[in-house]
Amino acid sequence: MELETFFSDETINYRTPCDPKAGETVHIKLRTGRYQAQSVLLCFLDGQRLPMTWEYEKNDFDFYCADISVADEALYYYFEINAGNDKVYYGKTGTSFDTDELVPFCIYPGFSTPEWSKGCLTYQIFTDRFCNADSSNDRYNGEYMYGDEPVITSKWGEPLINDTYRQFYGGDIQGIIAKIPYLKSLGIEAVYLNPVFESPSSHKYDCADYGHIDTSLAVKNDPEASNELMAGFIEKAHENGIKVILDGVFNHCSSSNAWFDIDGAEEPDSSMAGAYAHPSSRYHDRFGFKNKECTDYEAWWDVETLPKLNYEKDVSLTDDIIGYARQWISPPYNADGWRLDVAADLGHTEEYNHLFWKKFRKEVKAVSKEVLITAEHYEDPTAWLKGDEWDSLMNYRAFMDPVTYFFTGVEKHSDAKDLSLKANAEVFASTLNYHSALMPGSSLLSAMNQLDNHDHSRFLTRTNGMTGRYQELGAAAAEEGIDKNLLRQAAGFLYFWPGAPCLYYGDEAGVCGFTDPDNRRCYPWDNEDRELLDYFIKLGQLRSRLAFIKQASCKIIYASDSIIAFSRFTEDKRITAVFSMAGETRKISLPIWQCGYPGYKKAEKLKILFKSVPEGYGFSEKTVAAEYGILDIDIDPGEFVLIG
Repeated sequence: MELETFFSDETINYRTPCDPKAGETVHIKLRTGRYQAQSVLLCFLDGQRLPMTWEYEKNDFDFYCADISVADEALYYYFEINAGNDKVYYGKTGTSFDTDELVPFCIYPGFSTPEWSKGCLTYQIFTDRFCNADSSNDRYNGEYMYGDEPVITSKWGEPLINDTYRQFYGGDIQGIIAKIPYLKSLGIEAVYLNPVFESPSSHKYDCADYGHIDTSLAVKNDPEASNELMAGFIEKAHENGIKVILDGVFNHCSSSNAWFDIDGAEEPDSSMAGAYAHPSSRYHDRFGFKNKECTDYEAWWDVETLPKLNYEKDVSLTDDIIGYARQWISPPYNADGWRLDVAADLGHTEEYNHLFWKKFRKEVKAVSKEVLITAEHYEDPTAWLKGDEWDSLMNYRAFMDPVTYFFTGVEKHSDAKDLSLKANAEVFASTLNYHSALMPGSSLLSAMNQLDNHDHSRFLTRTNGMTGRYQELGAAAAEEGIDKNLLRQAAGFLYFWPGAPCLYYGDEAGVCGFTDPDNRRCYPWDNEDRELLDYFIKLGQLRSRLAFIKQASCKIIYASDSIIAFSRFTEDKRITAVFSMAGETRKISLPIWQCGYPGYKKAEKLKILFKSVPEGYGFSEKTVAAEYGILDIDIDPGEFVLIG
């Protein structure tokens, strides 16, 4: 048997509907080589085995199908293929001769991610550093104290200082509105905003009021007008075909939040008195105090300005937080999604954590099923991706981690390196394959794939191979010895691999930076790297032309000798992307028949759609010929080529 002929997945191409409801009939397909199988069985974990029927032949493949009725419970399945005395099994990680090694496919009845989120090109914005279009709302030096120091303001683009959490540059929501045409030029379909709710810091991961937009980002000293501006921004974004994802920081809040009130703004006998040092406060149980005086308390990573919320002790807290979550996805705001900060850490036990997110999903989806719920999570996500909690997640294990090691050898914080993983196509492919298989198909297509973000060093900085942080190396070191072609290659992978590619503001303009806070530099308006910017504009144009890839199947067809190639395909459309980290030009043979290019024709003409090498990049109309489903092609060092 030719094992690479076998294929199925959880996309609409092989499961219809791909996200069925309980009671629906599902049409499931498996692809085999022409005449390779004598029988195919659809197998379930409860021991049932259903014979599949040959349905049709196309492009040298046979397609076997079966219809099943979905009940209320999760349904796990895999395939058994028989050919004479040979038997093989097929699951999410591919073929196996042992069912114990399989990751089964799964149907979670009633679970689906929003259609718009699948393959959605997203742009992450750290608002204070993106664009200042309204100087009237800027902070001023010494406006208030943040911790023991006064807040400070800096001119746009001035260097960051060590304590940047109290340093402001003036970026605002009006600045995002002003740059909507710019976002559209990049092909952006959604924006993910770092926190924008009332907060004393520039990062705003310490929320003081979940019900109001921070007035320094909107209308100075006017919370209600600031909320109105936010509603206007989202409406304007929607008019331009752009969704808006908000950042929900529900694990902890600010010590200046009225519930905590570390500064004692309210009198002890006030109904609004905060819990800090006021044991009689009605908010006392919202926090984990360690002494009777309420001066010692549980805080996120022991950061005093980030008291952890104590959901198990105060049952009303859950309703309040979910009420705020519903507020911002309801009229007049109508935000399209929530990114959930440190979502797996909310609460004090995993049992409670799951109870919270089940309730959160139920109430948020009651407002709109098209609201995206995506979580920040670094570990195995399977416990939360069973159809009743999160839709998807920020994709670290199945994207950012393996991608940064393959292209740079440097860990995502630039804290360490492992050169054994750089250009290691075999490990890269197996890592992508395994971790991707742990997510439901729709979660994978909606996963937030990133090269970097506000928590990690800029990818362009990682290309210089340095390890360390700016406090020890200096900010200038982040720009030394960078390799823009490595960023171009990785961006090509980002834009065409399954999932929702998310571009961190400024990457397209050449912004560098070590890990937080150096990665939060101002966008360099009028001083962009124009060549890089043009490259990202062209990638956006390519994605727009190849919109079918948003829900296309994917197969890695080559992973050897520092080169990896994958194909995205439906039955009628397909592209192949090739990436070389080799040190010299290599002639490789790509088995493009595996993704449906007809193999029986002597010559199949294909187009080089786009090409990037260290010397330059651009669209192409060059044709190449494949014979009998094999494309022999020369790949240069540092090349990314897209073939269609």
